[in-house]
Amino acid sequence: MVPIEVIYQNSQRVVTDSASMMEETMVTGTVVPSTVTTAAETSETQRSQSETMEAEITTTTTEAPSGTPEVQELQEAEVPVDAAPVPSVPQPVPPAQPVPPAEPVPPAQPVPPAQMPPAEPVPPAEPVPPAQPVPPAQPVPPAQMPPAEPVPPAEPVPPAEPVPPAEPVPPAQPVPPVQPVPPVQPVQARPPQVLAAEVIHGVTRADLWHPALLADPSGVGAAEDETMKASLQAVSGSFPKITEAFRFLRLLVRKHHLDGRQVPLQAVVGVVNTGFRIWNKQTSLKLIHGLGMGCPAMQTSQTVHPGQRLDLTLQLEVPNRGQGDGNPMMRTMWVLVDGDTDEPFGPLFVMETIFLSG
Repeated sequence: MVPIEVIYQNSQRVVTDSASMMEETMVTGTVVPSTVTTAAETSETQRSQSETMEAEITTTTTEAPSGTPEVQELQEAEVPVDAAPVPSVPQPVPPAQPVPPAEPVPPAQPVPPAQMPPAEPVPPAEPVPPAQPVPPAQPVPPAQMPPAEPVPPAEPVPPAEPVPPAEPVPPAQPVPPVQPVPPVQPVQARPPQVLAAEVIHGVTRADLWHPALLADPSGVGAAEDETMKASLQAVSGSFPKITEAFRFLRLLVRKHHLDGRQVPLQAVVGVVNTGFRIWNKQTSLKLIHGLGMGCPAMQTSQTVHPGQRLDLTLQLEVPNRGQGDGNPMMRTMWVLVDGDTDEPFGPLFVMETIFLSG
């Protein structure tokens, strides 16, 4: 059984169905359904309406006239609450009660401030103990130095010996007057030759080891006597590159000291290459006149460049003049010969040998 509540409002009957949450109002045979709301709003509305209806029922029950036919009929019938609904007589529907305004939403409770424990106080820093004072430095004891030994007095310097007086300088001898130097003879220029040689004056020497041999220094030099000139002219006719005659030794031989033996000696003559060609190792000194004297030919055995010096060393022997034609003087001549062309060039080397009878 669905409970039915019969409420009298302003002398009108209102039937409410609590179970279906619908209200029906009889208004000239027309059923008006109530507005469907949410469960929470419906519950709140029902509770509010129930309270309102209970108050109105109480008021209506008190104020309703007892002589109303409907009331008397209900009282007599004693219809239980869960009895079947009595069909109501269509009555004009009063205007709907206005919906009470929604209760105002309480303001939001303020969020309490976060409870933070107070910070623990920082303990005060321990005081720094004062620095210990530095003890004063110990004074350095003065160095113990032995007293200096006294310097002995210097010995007195003996007085200097008197200097003897200087001997008188003899008067200078009068200088003889200087002899006038003869004028230098101009050297006749000669055309340059490919092969040429000249004797170096002052270098020639003779090594005589036997007492029978003597050298005449006045005979060393250019041969300018008539005999030598004639000899030079005869040689240069056949050998045009022979330019001069040079006597490198005048030897004096004391015949009685020879004892019939041949005596050795040595002569050195210095020459220089004045030409424009190199003398090769085959360049030689050859005999062209007289006896060989133990040296008919001799190779230089070295290369001589232009302007270079060469010393010719002649190993000689003096023959026993007991043999031969008995001529008291003997003349011997040598010339330089080119190793490539076998052509004589340079000076005519002359040696004179004079035999002494005493």
